[in-house]
Amino acid sequence: MKKFSIKFLFVLFISTFFFSCKPNLMKGKGLSSKDIMYIQKMGLLEKNEEIILFTTQGGFLGLKSSGNFYTKKRIASYWIDKNHPERTSNDFAYYEDIDTIICHPRLNAVTLSSSIEIKNKTGKQFNVFVDADSAQTWKFFNGAIKLWQKSKI
Repeated sequence: MKKFSIKFLFVLFISTFFFSCKPNLMKGKGLSSKDIMYIQKMGLLEKNEEIILFTTQGGFLGLKSSGNFYTKKRIASYWIDKNHPERTSNDFAYYEDIDTIICHPRLNAVTLSSSIEIKNKTGKQFNVFVDADSAQTWKFFNGAIKLWQKSKI
């Protein structure tokens, strides 16, 4: 009986953790001023620049460890790993500097997030991750691409 109870609690804990960590898109206005200041300190956001859509893969650590977003000027992604600083990344590109955007929808993958691959005109590239349901993922993809295309006109 005790084995069943421990197994049951373990499965319940893992399921709750997995589903509670599944992030969704958040409008930039849903971020607190403290969150915005945190992103600004990383150099990813200017004082009067507004985030349109934001998502995090940070699990229970939230946006302190991960963030992916776009504004009217840029698309950005960061990953903060305090235990392995060499894995930390902080990238952005202004739309006018982007040469190519490639969408990688991984909507049926259990372990991989969908992403947008950004390739700058200078050759620099990075990924912006979107871990949301299919409608929200495509909303993020289409919004960022629309702003990029607009900057090319």
